[in-house]
Amino acid sequence: MQHVVLAREAELGGRPPAALIALADRLEAQPGLSAWLLDRTRPPALPPTLTNRFMHAPLPPEPGDGGPPSGLVEVLARAGLDCSERLEYSVKAWLDILGLVKPALLVCQQAPVAALAASIADLPVVHFGPGWSIGPDPEAFHPWIDSASQDDTALAALLASVNTVLARNKQSALKHLGELYAPADRVLIQGWPALDPYLRASRPRYTGCWPEVQTNAARRKPGQHPRLLAVLENHRNLRNLLAWLADEHLDCCLDLPPSAAEMARHFTSRSMTLRTDPPGQTDALDADLVICHGQHEAVLEALAAGRPLLILPQSPLEQRLARRLENLGLAVVLTGPAEPSARRAALASLLQDKAIQRRALSWARQQSTGRADPVAEITKLCRQ
Repeated sequence: MQHVVLAREAELGGRPPAALIALADRLEAQPGLSAWLLDRTRPPALPPTLTNRFMHAPLPPEPGDGGPPSGLVEVLARAGLDCSERLEYSVKAWLDILGLVKPALLVCQQAPVAALAASIADLPVVHFGPGWSIGPDPEAFHPWIDSASQDDTALAALLASVNTVLARNKQSALKHLGELYAPADRVLIQGWPALDPYLRASRPRYTGCWPEVQTNAARRKPGQHPRLLAVLENHRNLRNLLAWLADEHLDCCLDLPPSAAEMARHFTSRSMTLRTDPPGQTDALDADLVICHGQHEAVLEALAAGRPLLILPQSPLEQRLARRLENLGLAVVLTGPAEPSARRAALASLLQDKAIQRRALSWARQQSTGRADPVAEITKLCRQ
């Protein structure tokens, strides 16, 4: 029996790692494989197969506010790479876990400290996640951020911290932080090349929307009362957004963080329902359009189902992805503290705009082939 450890460290929005949980569950079902899930916090619901295969990942002492990061530098800092003393403590904790489980492979989703420990233990690593969370090739490594000079300074500090820990473990120093993500043939990016913020010299494999939208769900029929799927992850201005959606008197399914469920009871109408767990019970195929802040998984689900988006970005990461989707003609973006009248006008425009609806459907059809299957790729690596 070969063991696979799936790890997540950086808390980037307060939601359970749905894709990583699904991947662990499906790997556990593969003959001869056993999957262990390590996360900073225990997800509220785990498949029965993973109930006894969950462990807490070593916690960085300062996890941050849980909101979306400004860029890859912040992802690395939140995971604990910004202080060599704390980093060394976390690396040792990871080495103890890897020594206990003895995995054949480590799968990292926003888990650079685990990847660093794996390099010390000479353990193969696969990086799995959105393109912005996986650094490009070392020679092209430069995380996007608005201030390049600040970015360079932060990168140098993070690299110095990593190399201090490597030296203490008698390992060679890194020349680039991008070496944490090498080799490139062990990178699985959730999404499509058009949404990747990096121009990569290598040819990574893209998984599209993973897990895929359930295509057997009820598709929307012309003439039905408009229905929305609203994936609202950030708490900022959440009450106002819920009150606005309630005033629209449209059928609306809400996907909210668990901590916001109580709030929703006081700011919703009878036409609004809460998305249940698992989320596939009400997915993007049941809606005419998707409203979100620009979270990666919400965007992928909407695009895979061929649904246009109304995006209300609240962070540099969300703004960057929103601009890309707007340029592709797949989304309407409202930045800043938009008034309810502006949101209402954008919503009406999307519901009536047949051109953007056709583009979204065309996108889904064009991107439906040539995707990598993470389960097959990881299983193949384990059996090599």
